[in-house]
Amino acid sequence: MGTTSGSFGHNASSVVLTSGRYLSLVTAVLTLLTFSLAITAVPVAGSFCSANCVEYPFHDILEQFPKDYLWMYPAIILSLVFVSLMVAIHLATDRDRRIFSLTGLCFALMSSSFLIMDYFIQVSVIQPSLELGETEGIALFTMFNEHGIFIALEDIGYILMAPALATVAPVLNGNNWRERVVRWSFLAAAIRTIAALVLSPCNTESGEVTYSKLSQFPSTG
Repeated sequence: MGTTSGSFGHNASSVVLTSGRYLSLVTAVLTLLTFSLAITAVPVAGSFCSANCVEYPFHDILEQFPKDYLWMYPAIILSLVFVSLMVAIHLATDRDRRIFSLTGLCFALMSSSFLIMDYFIQVSVIQPSLELGETEGIALFTMFNEHGIFIALEDIGYILMAPALATVAPVLNGNNWRERVVRWSFLAAAIRTIAALVLSPCNTESGEVTYSKLSQFPSTG
């Protein structure tokens, strides 16, 4: 947003502004839906499991389909909508502040790419492989492995989302309460993710340092 316009989106077209409003609404609805489904997927492995836990090499997780994976479908759509929302924000930003919105859009693209790839692998590779008895290498990719590829890709996805939100926040420089709420929400989400990254090296009881998930549930902040 330019320093003279006084409000975000002042020079944006009606199409951009209308699209942004609908995209923000869809983002909020999908976030709530994804979160609601995710909290029902109680972990059956790792440090968050309390009973009837599955263990390495995780060959007996087929019964967890589809209930533990339902949240990934709206999460994939949410990642796509999040990028679209960032595009709308960029197009609504005045030229002298587009360096911030474009940077945020680039981080959002990287973040969503990792998350979509991560979730799509789970729903399109893990289940068919188990059903066909092709279990070799499953332990490395399944979401039930705390030290597997799924956790690593999800973590880097949410880590990249932090600078996406933080760099977009400065374009919301208006004084109305809506822009202030969104601006500080974006900054709070970014700070929360960075804090989780710093504090995640945690368990040293056995003499080994392990890393917990940065985000237990999908969120766009």
